[in-house]
Amino acid sequence: MKHKRLTLLLATLLLTGCTGTAQVQNRAFVQLLGADADRNANRVTAVSFGMEEPASGTGETLLTALEAAQCRYDRALMLGHTQVLVCGKGGLEQRLSLLLDGNRISPGCRLVCADDAARVLEETGAGLETALSRMAEGGALYAPAVSDTLSDLLGASGMAVVPYVSGSDLGMCVVDQAGNIRTTLSEEACRGVALLREKNRDTVLGIPTEQGTLSYEIHSCSYKLDLETAEGLTAVLSFRITGECAEACEQGQLRKGVQQAVTELCRAAVLETVCVYGVDLLDLERAARHQDPAFFAAHQEEWSAVIAQAGFRCEVRVE
Repeated sequence: MKHKRLTLLLATLLLTGCTGTAQVQNRAFVQLLGADADRNANRVTAVSFGMEEPASGTGETLLTALEAAQCRYDRALMLGHTQVLVCGKGGLEQRLSLLLDGNRISPGCRLVCADDAARVLEETGAGLETALSRMAEGGALYAPAVSDTLSDLLGASGMAVVPYVSGSDLGMCVVDQAGNIRTTLSEEACRGVALLREKNRDTVLGIPTEQGTLSYEIHSCSYKLDLETAEGLTAVLSFRITGECAEACEQGQLRKGVQQAVTELCRAAVLETVCVYGVDLLDLERAARHQDPAFFAAHQEEWSAVIAQAGFRCEVRVE
C-alpha cells in the first residue's frame, strides 16, 4: 500500500512539474513595457527577458492592445516583473492608474516618458534599463517609481518630474496628467532633483578651484526641511553631507566649494520645476500640513501658486 501511494505521489509531482514547465514556456516575462496612443488607437510594445524581438499590438484601449500583443507573440505577457514603463503621448495618469490597478505592474516599476515609446524600445531594448540605472545611481537623474509619479500627478499641481528620452539623450522633464511634456530640465536641474529626492549614491561633484576642478564624491547626503511662514512661504533646506575628495586640497576651500555646488544644483532644480510650474518637488504640502496647519488651510485652494512664489534657502554642512 505504501509503495502504491509513493508511486502515485511521484506521478502527481511529475505531472505538476511538466504542467508548470509548459506554463512557463507559454509565458513572456516583460522587462520593459511601452505605451503610446493617438486619436485612433493605443499601442503597446513589450521587451521580454530572453526574447530577441519586442512584441507589439494595437487596440482601442490599452488592455485590448496588450491582448493583441499577446496574440502576436503567442505567449501570455506577464507584467509583474516589469522594470521600466515607457510612456509616449496620451493620458499618463489614466495609464498609470490602470496598470497599477490589480497590480498589473509593480508599484516599484520605474517610469520614463518619451515622444514615441515604441521607437525608443525598438532602438534601445533592455539597454534603456541599464542606462537608467547607471545614471540614477550616479546622481545624474532621479528615477521615480510609478506609484510615486502617480501620487505627484494627483497632487495640487497635477504634474511630476520624471526621466525623459529625447532622441538619443536621457534626461528629465516636467510632465502633466495628460502626458504633455511641459519642459525638459537642464543637466544641473536633473542632478539637483536627484539630491533633493535624496537619491545621490556615488554622486561626484565637480568643485572649481584656482588649481583646477576637484572631484568630490558624496557618501551620504540628507536634509531637513523647515518652513517659514511669517511673510509668505520660505523653505529652508538644511543639508548634512559627508564624502571625500580624490585630490589633495585645503579643507576650508573644499567645504566652501561643496556648499556652493550643492546650492547651485538645488537652485536649478527648484527654479525649473517649483517656481515655473508649481511642481511640489519638496513635498511642501505635507510639510505645511505638519508644521503650520493654519497656514496651509488658509492657502489650500491656491497651493500651486503659493509654492511657485515661495522662497528657498540652502544651508549646507559638510562633515
